[in-house]
Amino acid sequence: MVKVLYKLWLRLKAQATVTGRIWQAALAALAVLAVAGGIWLMASDAAPQRKAVFNQPLPAEHVKNAAAMLSGGGIECQIVGGRLLVQPDALPAARKILTDASLTPQDLAAQAASSQEDIWLSESQRSQRAAAAKAERLSRLIGQFPDVEYAEVIFEGGRAGKIGQPAVAATAAVNLRMRAQARMSAQLVNAIADLLAGSNAGLERTAVCVIDQRGRSYRPGDETLAQEDRLANRARVADYWQQRIAGALTYVPGLTVTAAVQGESCTAASLLAPRSYFEAIAASRNLDIQQVTRDESARIAAAAARIIGADAKAVSVDCYTDALSGKALAAAFVGPPQQGRSGWAVAGSGVLVAAGVFCIIAAVRRRRRARARTAAEQVAQPPCEITAEESKIRRLELLADDDLLWVLAAEQTQTIAIVLSRMNPRRSAAMLAALDAPIARQVVMHLAHPLTVDERTVQDVLDTLIDRLNALHTPQGQGEAVIRDILTHAGGAAGGTVMDLVASSQPQLARNIRRDMLGFEDLELVDDDELRAALAALDPQVLAVAMRTAGQAIRTKIFHCIGGRATRDLRRQMDTLPPVRLSEVEAAQDHVARMVRRCGSTLDEAREAAAT
Repeated sequence: MVKVLYKLWLRLKAQATVTGRIWQAALAALAVLAVAGGIWLMASDAAPQRKAVFNQPLPAEHVKNAAAMLSGGGIECQIVGGRLLVQPDALPAARKILTDASLTPQDLAAQAASSQEDIWLSESQRSQRAAAAKAERLSRLIGQFPDVEYAEVIFEGGRAGKIGQPAVAATAAVNLRMRAQARMSAQLVNAIADLLAGSNAGLERTAVCVIDQRGRSYRPGDETLAQEDRLANRARVADYWQQRIAGALTYVPGLTVTAAVQGESCTAASLLAPRSYFEAIAASRNLDIQQVTRDESARIAAAAARIIGADAKAVSVDCYTDALSGKALAAAFVGPPQQGRSGWAVAGSGVLVAAGVFCIIAAVRRRRRARARTAAEQVAQPPCEITAEESKIRRLELLADDDLLWVLAAEQTQTIAIVLSRMNPRRSAAMLAALDAPIARQVVMHLAHPLTVDERTVQDVLDTLIDRLNALHTPQGQGEAVIRDILTHAGGAAGGTVMDLVASSQPQLARNIRRDMLGFEDLELVDDDELRAALAALDPQVLAVAMRTAGQAIRTKIFHCIGGRATRDLRRQMDTLPPVRLSEVEAAQDHVARMVRRCGSTLDEAREAAAT
């Protein structure tokens, strides 16, 4: 702060050297104000002085315990000379915490006195100590009442009568400090008297005196306090009904309501409306003031009677003369008398209207020119290039519904969701309607919760679909595609019989079909070289997800092919893998199977080239 003020002073001094005397005086005053503001800011940044929770110091063995309780309550404190110092705004909360825990100086002194054992103490002294401890305990209990901030109980024990000495009854006095906005009530006085009389033998409840901070004394059964409670309750009920009636008649300005209540209900009401209200209505409707007053008074009385649930005769409506009575308010309601418009007013209004019309026309023409310019730019723009992915999607969209359904039928639901999410929404809806209900339900779930898929995987999916589409429309591969589709939909003994027939006649064709039908669960049947080449090209994260539900045989096969160090890394990655959906696992397994099929085709082509 000092450096900032010093730099500001140097700038002002340099500016003052090139200006006149008036400016120099102004800059000097500004510098004085800046210095004063800086001093004020630095003074305001100073921490407020802490205050002691209690004036008396606490015993050394209890200070740390009290400080720990305040820290646990979120109040920062310091210990100085046995006193706990806190911020001024935290003083009430700190006192309440220590009072509830019986850690005030008075409580600790009473506890120390009651805990001391002295064989030379008389029975009277022991009784006095017990009475003092009981008084402290009762003070804390009364101080926890909702409307009480602090209480102190004082006992005066009774004395039995003796020869020549009359008996003296026991008495008690309670000094109360009420909370803000709280008032003494008969219920509070009776509760304190019952508490003291019930905890002290021989103490009558009528012998208890309660004194508040204003110096007023109360006793249980005091009719004055009960009367004050009744009057306060009556005023509360009357105020409720008065506000309710006035809130329903807000259209009457300056309305005064007086309600007569009995218990919690309103039995009658007296309303005073300003005379200017009736005069304004009479002037606006050109009616007689007496007739308007009678009609409006009856209407107001009927509305108030409906609110309180009484007869209209129980409501009286009168009027009083206010400051707006007479022609002034009537003019305010109906407006001043019409006068002829001056020429200047007509000319000014005409100019404003013409300017408004001109602005509207200019805005419309400007908007039209902007639209025409945008359209011309769109026409002049060269046609956008179509990416390879968009080209493949458009080719799939041009297929007939039956052909596209045939292409997608062999894919998993996650793959179908990936394709439909990139197609035209109308065509995607038609495909969802054509799919079987269980498959369509799973596809919708994948669309609602999409899986993050890299572009390479999307390209692989689209390439596979395009290859299947080419096989569908290419005569050379038509027979192989048909057999593969038949075996895909066949299962069990039927599929095995067909494959045996094909393998007996054309072994190479059988190998191609088996490779094209290869799934993740068939990886244990794949040659080690083919599987090793496919796994080397895979992302370890995708492989870890795919092996989440893999069987032991497939895991053993994969660990054997990738080697020792890669196996340890893969196991570690599988152990630290977070929870994933089953759909994500299926998509990863489909990607692994597709990669194995592609590597198998590549190795077959390499072998054929080497043989030739």
